[in-house]
Amino acid sequence: MSRKRTSAQDAVLVASDASEDRFPWRTDQFLETYVCWREECELVKLAYESWRGSSAKDQKLAFAAYYAALDREQQAARLLAAASERIDAPVG
Repeated sequence: MSRKRTSAQDAVLVASDASEDRFPWRTDQFLETYVCWREECELVKLAYESWRGSSAKDQKLAFAAYYAALDREQQAARLLAAASERIDAPVG
C-alpha cells in the first residue's frame, strides 16, 4: 500500500532537486526555514482557536497573542522565501 507524501517530504524533494547537491547548506537552510514556517503556521492556528474560545475578559489578551503569532508566521514565511530564492542562486 503506497502512502501519500507529506508537504515536508515534497519540500525535501524540491530542495534536493533544485540544488543538485552542489550546495548542500542551501538545501539544509531551506528545509530548516520550511520546518520553522510550518511550526509557526500551527501556532497561528492554535492561537486563533484560543482567541475564538476565550472569555470576554480574556479576549484582548488572546487576540494580542494571535496577532503576535501572525507576525511570527509572516517573518518565517519571509525567511522561507529568501531561502527558496537562494536554492538556485549562483555562488559568487
